[in-house]
Amino acid sequence: MKIRIQLTLFLIGLLVLLQPCTAQSKAYKKKHKRTWSEANFFYEAEDYEMALSLYANIYLLDEDYDEINFRIGTCYLNIPGEKKKSILYFQKAKAAGYTEAYFWLARAYHVAEQFEQEKKNYQLYKSKEDKLIIEKEVERYLDIASRAEIAINNPVFVKIENLGSSINTEYSEVIPFITADKSKLVFSSKRPGRFGIYENENKNGSDVYVAEREGDSWVNAHKMGFEINTEINDLVVGMNNLGTILLVNRTRKGMDYGNLFICEYKNDTWLTPVMLSEEINSEHKESSACITADGKLIYFSSNRPGGFGGKDIWKVKQLPNGNWAKPSNVGGLINSSYDEEAPFISPNGKTLYFSSNGHETIGGYDIYNAESRGKRSWGTPENLGYPINSVDDDVYFSVGENDKTAYYSSFSDGGYGGSDIYEAQLLYKESFLTPVKFMVKDPQTQEPIEAMITLFVEETGKIYGYYLPNNKGEFLFVVKPEMKFNMEISAEGFTTNTTEFHITTDEVSDDMLFRETVMSK
Repeated sequence: MKIRIQLTLFLIGLLVLLQPCTAQSKAYKKKHKRTWSEANFFYEAEDYEMALSLYANIYLLDEDYDEINFRIGTCYLNIPGEKKKSILYFQKAKAAGYTEAYFWLARAYHVAEQFEQEKKNYQLYKSKEDKLIIEKEVERYLDIASRAEIAINNPVFVKIENLGSSINTEYSEVIPFITADKSKLVFSSKRPGRFGIYENENKNGSDVYVAEREGDSWVNAHKMGFEINTEINDLVVGMNNLGTILLVNRTRKGMDYGNLFICEYKNDTWLTPVMLSEEINSEHKESSACITADGKLIYFSSNRPGGFGGKDIWKVKQLPNGNWAKPSNVGGLINSSYDEEAPFISPNGKTLYFSSNGHETIGGYDIYNAESRGKRSWGTPENLGYPINSVDDDVYFSVGENDKTAYYSSFSDGGYGGSDIYEAQLLYKESFLTPVKFMVKDPQTQEPIEAMITLFVEETGKIYGYYLPNNKGEFLFVVKPEMKFNMEISAEGFTTNTTEFHITTDEVSDDMLFRETVMSK
C-alpha cells in the first residue's frame, strides 16, 4: 500500500482515537470500550487480523456505527484472500455519510473487478469537501481502473498451472525458486509444524521448504533443517540458480520486517547463515533481495534515504576480499516515487524482474521486467500483463534457466487455500517454441517410412518449412503454440496426406511432444 495512502489511514485513525467514547453507541459497556481501544491499538499497528477479531466482538452492538464499519472494511481490505469481504462494510460506512469510505469502497470494487462502480465512487469522493486524499491521487486510481479493464480484455499469452497438493496446502505457500536443473523447488510456507515461537500463530510465522522433482511431479516437500529455519520467522527471498546460495529474511516476533541473511551450501551441508553487512541491513526496511548466479552481486529493496520515494531497488557488489561494497541505487527508470519490491535477476543476468505499485500498475503491486543495457543501466520496465498481474497485489516472481517458465505465488480463486504456488509458461515470448517429434507410418507394418513434410502457415499460406526424417524415421521441428498450419505429407507409393496441425496451449511442456500419422495407399 502506498506511503501516501498509509499516511491517510493514519490520520483517519488518529481522528478516531481522539474521539470521546460518547461518539460510540451508548450500548457500550466498560468492557466493550476496552475492547474498542485494544482493537484500535492493533489497527494502528497494522495487525489487521487481530484488530478484526476484536472489532467482531463488539460489531453486533453497533452494526450501523460508521467508524466500526469503516475499520472492519479496512481490515478485510488488508488481509490477503479476504479483500472482497470489505465491500459490505464500506457500503454501510458510506451510507452513514463517512467520506473516506467512498474512496476505499472504490478500491474494494477494484479487487472485485467491478470497474464501473469503482469509477463512480472515485467521482463521488472527488466531490467531497472534507476528503483526505488529494485529487491527483484519486485521478491516478481512475487511470489504474481504466488500465485494468483494458488489460483484462487483452490478456497476454501464458499457460498457468497450480503446482498441486504436493506443494500447496490450505495454508500459504509463497516465494518459489527453482534450480537450474529443475530438480528442486524452494519456497516458504505457513503450514503447521513450524519451528519456534510462531508454532501456534498461522498468520505470522513461515519456514523454508524444499521439494524434489520426480518425473513430471513434485514430491517430498519437507522443511529445510535448523541451519535455515530457526525459532523466529524465516522467509526465503532469493536463491542462486544452482540452489547453493539462499537469501533469507528473518523477522522477529512483533516486527513487520527483519534482517537479510546469506546461507551457503558447501561440502554437502548448509553452513551457518551469516547476516549481511550493515551496508545492506540498515535501520530502515530491507525486505527482499536476489543474488546473481555467481553470487557476486545482490539486488535488494530498501526504503533507506537517497532513493526516489518509498522502497527502491539497490545493488551491491562483493569485493575481492569477500566484503560487500557500498550499495548504489539502480536508478530512476526502475524506481518510481512509489514502492519497488522483490527483485529477481534472470540466470543469464540480462533481465531484472521486480514488483512495483508505481509505473503503469493495473492493481496494487504488479510484476515488471527490464532488459539490461550494459553493466550500469536498465531499459524501460514493461508490465508483464494480465493474468500474470491481477487487480490485486502481485509480488515475487522467478524464472527458470530458459527464461520462459516462471514461478510465482498468488491468492487466486480455485486454489487450495491461502496463497498457492503456480507455474507459468511465458508463451508470449518470441523465443518460446515447442519441440515436436513426428513420425509417418506404413498402414500395414506400422513401421516408419521415408516421407517429406511441408508445413504451410494457415493464415498466410506461406511455407514454414520442409522436413525430412532422421535415421530413426523421426521428423523434428519446433513451432509456436497455437500457431496453425496446414501439413502436407508426401511419400512414394502413398496418397499425399493433407491435414491441419497445431499445438495447443494445454499441450505445452518443457518435454518434446510426440505426434504420428498413418499413411494410406
